[in-house]
Amino acid sequence: MKIGLSFIPYSVFRSFTNYFFGNCDGFLITLISIMCFRSLSDLMCCVISKTFSSELVLRGTFKKIQILFLVGIGNLIDSQIIGTGSSLRTIIILFYIFSEVKLLLINSTILGLKLPPKLQTIVDFFCDS
Repeated sequence: MKIGLSFIPYSVFRSFTNYFFGNCDGFLITLISIMCFRSLSDLMCCVISKTFSSELVLRGTFKKIQILFLVGIGNLIDSQIIGTGSSLRTIIILFYIFSEVKLLLINSTILGLKLPPKLQTIVDFFCDS
């Protein structure tokens, strides 16, 4: 009987996340993975530049949580208001995937990683604008 009760918190958490974020598909997994990689990259840049502070870490963490809130709100609008599909959720996820990858590439150049010429022109374009 104890084994069955231990799964209740997990089941409640999983049900809530499925309701709020939608299906745990490749888009959502990719976004969360890239957000984790970017957070590690930010920490490496802070250590290298010796500008590490808890305020920067908290601000970055709060931004990641806010991105997940926006994905959840997009899913709720898709499922509860529009009723069919997940187009808004997918657009929000893709926007933040590309945004996180852009900042990850910028962090890579800060750390001294040599990028292929095409990627370097993209990073230079984003750094100038």
